[in-house]
Amino acid sequence: MSSETKSGESAPQLSVDTLTERLALHSPDLVEEVFKLSKDYMASEAAREVSLNGKATSLLTASGLSLTVAFTFGGILLQHPDYLDALGGGWSLVVAVMYGFALLFGLAASAIAVQALLVRDDYVGLAEEDIFNPDVLVESDRLDWLSLPANVQSSRLSAKVVTGINAGEDGQAASSLVLDRGDEEKSSELDGERKTERVKPPPPPFLKTGTAYYRRFIAAHLWLIARKHFEIHEEKAKHIKLGQKFFILFLAFLAFIGVSLATLVLLQQLGREDARQSMVIETASVHSDEGRAGLYLDAAGAASASGSPADTTELCEAPLSDR
Repeated sequence: MSSETKSGESAPQLSVDTLTERLALHSPDLVEEVFKLSKDYMASEAAREVSLNGKATSLLTASGLSLTVAFTFGGILLQHPDYLDALGGGWSLVVAVMYGFALLFGLAASAIAVQALLVRDDYVGLAEEDIFNPDVLVESDRLDWLSLPANVQSSRLSAKVVTGINAGEDGQAASSLVLDRGDEEKSSELDGERKTERVKPPPPPFLKTGTAYYRRFIAAHLWLIARKHFEIHEEKAKHIKLGQKFFILFLAFLAFIGVSLATLVLLQQLGREDARQSMVIETASVHSDEGRAGLYLDAAGAASASGSPADTTELCEAPLSDR
């Protein structure tokens, strides 16, 4: 919600005096709009706090579960370091280093998530001294009285006097008590004599001027509170964003390790398959040689029995396909 300059930096915020000066408004309707904006600002920051806490909780849950799997994997590697021997000395070292960095990034993401969820003592709220400020309340009440039409003032004043008489008080004193809140003293000097007379100031140009005065005061208070919460939430959002980056790096390193190990298993499977096929071919060759030797011995035995050595010689010299 903060405005930004062309360079991307946040614009300087209004000081308390500047904010109070700009809120020196008289129109009750305009003050009401500013008051509503201040309340909406407060409500939006409250909703933002809930959203940020939800993101931090999700980050903590995801990083915690992922770290559980990562530590389990690390325990297996510690128990069976020979699993990485097939990668070679260089690659096995790379996988071990990547695993170490992955754990650091995962732990950093979890720590930042926990920090974002910690209870803070710099949140502020509405203060009783500001809500029930006696000076502001008295002045607001006085302005509301002065903004009333003359007939309404007369009727209420009459009721006040009657109430004072019924209570056993002097009616004139009660009337004077109400009138004194709007009257001012005016001194003048005529023929060397100083005269003092009470002059009633002109009524404010709007009805409910006192209520607008009070809302101006509370609107400034609400805005300052919301701005403080905004600063807290900006800091929390930056921390959560950093934690999310660490978690992404954690997942990337784990993905690299997983791909490396999957490639290792695939290469081992291919090597075993090649070895099996080589063994099959070698066994078939041995069986073929044994078969040819058996045929030769059978032919030689038959030739010896018939007494014709020449046949045996021809059999031995003949190709295997003619035998």
